[in-house]
Amino acid sequence: MPSSSTHVIPTPSPTTATENSQTPSSNNATIKHASSSLEISSLSSSPTPTTSASPSQPTTAATPPTPTIVPTPTTSPTPAQTSIPNLTPAPAPASVPVSSPSSATTAPQSNNKKKNKKNKNKNKKGQKQNSGDTNQPSAQITQSSHVNNAATSSSSSSPSSSNTITPSSSSASIDGSDVLALIRQESSLRRPTASVTKNTQDSGVSTSDQKIAIGYLHVNNGKYKEAIAYFTQMLDSNPMLLGGYLGRGTAFAMVNDLGHAYHDFVQAVHVDPTCADAWKRKAQASSAMGFFSEALMDLTQAIILSKDTDAESYYQRGLVHYKEKNYRRAMNDFKQTVRIDKFHKLAWNHMGLALNAMGQGRESMAAHKVATQIDQDFKEAWTNMAAAARELGRAEEAMSLFNHALEIDPKYVDALHLRGLLMFGTGQHQLAVGDLSAALKVRPSHADCRSVRAVVCHGIGNYSQAVSDYTILVESQPTHTAWYQRECALFVYAHVDDPIESFNFDFAMDPHFKEGWCKRHPPASLNKFGYKPQPSLPVACRDVEYRSTARDDAMKQVVEFGVGLGELLQYNTDGFLRNRRQFRMAGLAALDMAQRLRNDVWRMKTFPRTGTLDTQPFMVPGTGSSSSQKPHPFGWRDLFDIPVRWRQHSEPNDPVWWVDLLSPEQFREGFGSHTPIITGQTNVIRYYPMFAWSFGLMKEQMLLQHKLSPQQKETVKAATQCRELYDIMRKDFYIWTPCHSIARPGQKMEGTRLTIQLAPPEGYEYSIRTPGTPDRWAEYDREMAYAYEKLTEAVTKEGADIAEALDWILTLAFYWYNFMPLTRGSAASGYVTVMGVLLSLGYKIDAPIPQGIQPDWEGILRPTPADFIAS
Repeated sequence: MPSSSTHVIPTPSPTTATENSQTPSSNNATIKHASSSLEISSLSSSPTPTTSASPSQPTTAATPPTPTIVPTPTTSPTPAQTSIPNLTPAPAPASVPVSSPSSATTAPQSNNKKKNKKNKNKNKKGQKQNSGDTNQPSAQITQSSHVNNAATSSSSSSPSSSNTITPSSSSASIDGSDVLALIRQESSLRRPTASVTKNTQDSGVSTSDQKIAIGYLHVNNGKYKEAIAYFTQMLDSNPMLLGGYLGRGTAFAMVNDLGHAYHDFVQAVHVDPTCADAWKRKAQASSAMGFFSEALMDLTQAIILSKDTDAESYYQRGLVHYKEKNYRRAMNDFKQTVRIDKFHKLAWNHMGLALNAMGQGRESMAAHKVATQIDQDFKEAWTNMAAAARELGRAEEAMSLFNHALEIDPKYVDALHLRGLLMFGTGQHQLAVGDLSAALKVRPSHADCRSVRAVVCHGIGNYSQAVSDYTILVESQPTHTAWYQRECALFVYAHVDDPIESFNFDFAMDPHFKEGWCKRHPPASLNKFGYKPQPSLPVACRDVEYRSTARDDAMKQVVEFGVGLGELLQYNTDGFLRNRRQFRMAGLAALDMAQRLRNDVWRMKTFPRTGTLDTQPFMVPGTGSSSSQKPHPFGWRDLFDIPVRWRQHSEPNDPVWWVDLLSPEQFREGFGSHTPIITGQTNVIRYYPMFAWSFGLMKEQMLLQHKLSPQQKETVKAATQCRELYDIMRKDFYIWTPCHSIARPGQKMEGTRLTIQLAPPEGYEYSIRTPGTPDRWAEYDREMAYAYEKLTEAVTKEGADIAEALDWILTLAFYWYNFMPLTRGSAASGYVTVMGVLLSLGYKIDAPIPQGIQPDWEGILRPTPADFIAS
């Protein structure tokens, strides 16, 4: 259902491979450092050949450390991000001759290069750029920039001087069908037998090779300080020793000293510009420090030098594209990886992650399945497959896959976290608490687990645990949105035994507080408005007693009826989990509304009514109303206050507020409900089915609302992609959908805005944005009041007809969907109102919403109530 982009629980990042993650056809086992997220190939330059291990057997080197999976707060899955440590100058090794002065300049700096500024804008909070000259590594290297087209090096000493460096093939459309075809070709995957790999880093001197092998043994056994000292001694004697720089750089990387690692890999490239491995490792260090453009160029150079035979270079370049959210290019590189090495389980796993990030969940699951066929104990791939199923709304399948991952490792935190999130999303809060608590027992610092557990406990009335978790989050990060949720929990606790109509959540909470939560402002920003925090919990806090069943048969009957009614709210399309808690909320809200209308507002025992009509209006006390705190006749807004109130309290993760009760400044500016259909290179699973219809409407209105040349008009008519329309306008733009007035015949209002915005890298955001300005509010308030008045007349008149009443019920819903007057929850509240009003007349919707239909979109994209009703 359309919603504003004010989610509070961060979307967990996909799980990346960690343990025993060597590719079976290579002896270069990937080691991922837990704190740096830098991936460095293990060193195997011993004088004797090394045998690679199969996925089911441990590598001959020490077991790599398990990395920390850092969930990222975004609506779409993103890779684990790394904080960039301070870069300190490396100890000056003996000078290395450089054949041309043009081949060496200062190391890349994010504060004086336009390209790095662009990178900084593209990266999320977890990705930081180096910002100071004093902490730059002392290595010398040319700053490269990644452009969509091919780029060439200008250095005469560079190995690329005679080659065109071509980044991964351009952003051709990835529709998943080619991936499924590729997967079918590899359907008979079997684990490969061990193979012998020739050492490629011999120095040509047997004694030096033996010494290098000892240093590499230190690295592979985790003795990084000893390795650094050992290689430093060797380099003091021979500053042209390639293996020495590669070995010491890797040791530095494994202790998270990226500055020195980067320095050594630069020196390795200068010693031997034809060494593909040196370019690859330099790229890995650059990527870990956030210098993605340079990393892409270096990896492209490694691919050229390896003559298109090195799967690992393609894989590493795919990872960099993935970090930049350039999923199409990442997909191309992962496909090249498995073309060279079809048993590269990490590439299959990341191919699945990229597909899921692009909104292709089924194809994603197929790719992860191949990874699990290569390694049946690949718990990360099982978990990612489960996460893709969850994104598709396939709860039972996701549960089975999460369970399998946890059979492999019962203490696997990421599977526990994501399974807990699945339980939360399906309304099984007690089970969610169990999983999240188990994860926190293993890793108490897991902020996202604690955040979700706090919300779940808040929702079931376990206020002591919720406030405790919120407080831990705020103390560790003062700007965390948990501060807002803690304030709401404290307020609700203080009123938990009060009649729900004795207060109004919207009026009770400070307008600037509500705006701050929606926009994720730092809590300290409220100080200038004189915000007064909620009182703390009492020492003897009494939590709500949890009951698995209703306390008596009468209540059980009411709850079961409510759940059955609420199930009809479920959208039968990808991306929507079946949430029993929300079903219960919707059904009870509809019952609440039906009772209020029948007993108090319309005062009818039957429909059509019999007897004399009581013409005295029902007066709302005002205390529980969002329209006025004074007594007033029951109106359309009081009707919608009922489901809104249920929605606010059923899901404390969502800031559900009436837009006109945000701060006056925000209301004048126009708070916008925002629902993306495409964001960057992601087709949003829930809403992308609306693309074709809405895009056709956008083209139609673009021809009417924008001045275009005849040639541009023809281009618009033929367009099938956002890029084609953006290229015409050459800027971000929108069209507004027409919404015809029924209160003022002949008048046309602005419905919503279909918007196209450039979204680097190589993507666009296509979304609906509905502004809530005072003028627009007044227009829709008039329509809602008129429709509600006509509905009341149709219901209460003698000889009332259900068909006429239904038309006015749907007319009210049509304008509500176009109005979008809430920060979140407008779609659910609208359909609950339809169910509740019908129920008050003795009618019950008894069929689910048809497959592929989303009632709110049916209203938003149609111009008149008649069109909506006919649909």
